Amino acid sequence: MPGFEIDGERPPVGANDTIEFVDEIKRNDMVTFVLARPGEYHVRLVKPAEYSTFCGTMYQIDLSPEKDGGFQLRQVRIQFWPWDEKEG
Repeated sequence: MPGFEIDGERPPVGANDTIEFVDEIKRNDMVTFVLARPGEYHVRLVKPAEYSTFCGTMYQIDLSPEKDGGFQLRQVRIQFWPWDEKEG
């Protein structure tokens, strides 16, 4: 059965919440979860121009080899130089 799995920090989505993909999303795109209304989350595309100012958790879309037709959301962290050496 197609589905998705999350590698990294999980969004605050509950078992009874609905998730809707609202943008055209393809492999290797960066996405985030946005609370649209109570009980409903939208998965939105994060455009490359927004990377440097983005606040929140970002995931990269990849195919899930374990699930036929499924995909994986892999959490990513983007830093731009010069970064704070104390953050690691």
